[in-house]
Amino acid sequence: MKDNSPGQPEAHPVVFEAVNVAKRFGPVAALSGASIQLRAGEVVALMGENGAGKSTLLKILTGDHAPSSGALLLGGREVAFR
Repeated sequence: MKDNSPGQPEAHPVVFEAVNVAKRFGPVAALSGASIQLRAGEVVALMGENGAGKSTLLKILTGDHAPSSGALLLGGREVAFR
């Protein structure tokens, strides 16, 4: 079990991060202000109701869609996928 107490270094560094990502299709906001951190060695689940933007976020993270705004960071550097 890892120790997340204040002042302790993170056991697993952030390797990929989406910060305040949004996606619009014309006038429709499919995703607004989504942020997620993916850390080395951890398993992540993305859950939510229908229409919450899960598929849109995954399509942005895999490069199928470009975000309308926000940033994708790989190793702390901003990236854009095609």
